Amino acid sequence: MSWTIRDFVDADFEAWAELHNAVFPDWTESAAERRRADRLREPQHKVRRWVAEGGAALLGTGCYYQETWGYHPRKFYVEVIVREDRRRQGLGAALYDTVVAALAEHEPILLRGMLREDWEASRRFAAARGYAPGMRVEESVCDIASFDPSAYAADLARASEQGIAIRSLPELENRPDWQEKMYALAQQLLADMPRTELHVPPPFELWRERSLGSPRFLPELNLIALDGERFVGISNFWRNEIPGRVGTGLTGVLGEYRRRGLATALKVRALGAAKAAGYKETRTWNAAENAGMLGINRRLGFTPLPAWLEMEKPVGADEGEAARA
Repeated sequence: MSWTIRDFVDADFEAWAELHNAVFPDWTESAAERRRADRLREPQHKVRRWVAEGGAALLGTGCYYQETWGYHPRKFYVEVIVREDRRRQGLGAALYDTVVAALAEHEPILLRGMLREDWEASRRFAAARGYAPGMRVEESVCDIASFDPSAYAADLARASEQGIAIRSLPELENRPDWQEKMYALAQQLLADMPRTELHVPPPFELWRERSLGSPRFLPELNLIALDGERFVGISNFWRNEIPGRVGTGLTGVLGEYRRRGLATALKVRALGAAKAAGYKETRTWNAAENAGMLGINRRLGFTPLPAWLEMEKPVGADEGEAARA
């Protein structure tokens, strides 16, 4: 069959979202949300997209991009999405070749891509192009509707006995510096998380617009742990387009407050608040080496789903240079 590959334009976002959501029905995204993310992307974080058309129909998309949380000027993510009925016809390869050829001007040293471990065809496609598994990310789901916060009363009592208070953002909004404290806490926790690149904090104003100004932001499902006036931990959920579901955000406590049951207490309070608000389910991703958070989630009733693999391919440099950079 024939197709045409061209650069992506703004008018393609709606068709892109339709294709994306058909391929990733559990991780949907709207055209408006993707436009917003692009608008809030810092200039150094490169992104470029293409579409493949057959007649007037969108058959597939390809892109390269750099993550906003861990920028490296010569490391890129590559993504290829093809409509299910157009696969195994060479379109994915054509889109991939288009993306990689365009990347050459940036002199990349490492390419990455995400795929799920049970997507055998995708794994073969990646392996044939020199990609090997890197970080493993565990996905799990929690049935909020059946979650019983009272079963974890002892965990909440343990936090309280240590003088730790857990408050929702609406309870803290009368404090003039709550946004700055939340920002500082989030950046410190993100820097401690297992990841493939060092965390690069965004400017405060940009973080505020991305997070507090997001249509997915749910103040009542943002829980903060306080030691006196100090923000020492957080657990939050975000609005999801799938009815009845919330997306799991960040859960963590500062280093000196770990191994005291505080992260568990935060997560219990957050899940209880989500249940009270009528939500039925949440899903989360955790790096496989994050044994502490995985253990908390399993204890609270999260059940494993197929994991995700971050595939990696050194290019334009020897493997040692890509690993060291």
